[in-house]
Amino acid sequence: MLEICPTSNLNTRVVSGWDEFRWIFDTFRRNEIRFTINTDGPEMLKTYIRDEMAQLGRLGILSLEDQQVAAATSLASSARELHYWQQRRASAQLVPSPSDRETVHFGSTVTIERDDGRRQTWRIVGEDEADPTHGTLSYASPVARALAGRKVGEVVQAGNSEAEIVAIE
Repeated sequence: MLEICPTSNLNTRVVSGWDEFRWIFDTFRRNEIRFTINTDGPEMLKTYIRDEMAQLGRLGILSLEDQQVAAATSLASSARELHYWQQRRASAQLVPSPSDRETVHFGSTVTIERDDGRRQTWRIVGEDEADPTHGTLSYASPVARALAGRKVGEVVQAGNSEAEIVAIE
């Protein structure tokens, strides 16, 4: 299933105009491709799914039936997403920082030094918390798996190069 965010697609110039959506949706229908209408960040774009579908309907791009199917699909998708996050929240466990500062574990903050001299520091966290650009790395990532169980001074494969572990907190 494909998700389309019309206003966002227009703002980012993924599509050149509303007429291009006519071609896109015709192609989807012809090829029996399922799709849903969504919106990226209603707070920023000041648009909502109902507005997106109404605009596509006014322009004759989506029939009333298409709008109803897209609305039902969007609602089902939102319900699945809500259920998923409710289950994640219900099963979440607070894990204390590891007391062992000698070895890399889940929750450790690790600093590595790459071959080119760059230093990078990450805290190893769960998949839902991971954001490498903000210093958190999923325990399931290749780099975190390479670091697990290692000690300061050991060399690991970090992407396409090697890196030395220089600190564990």
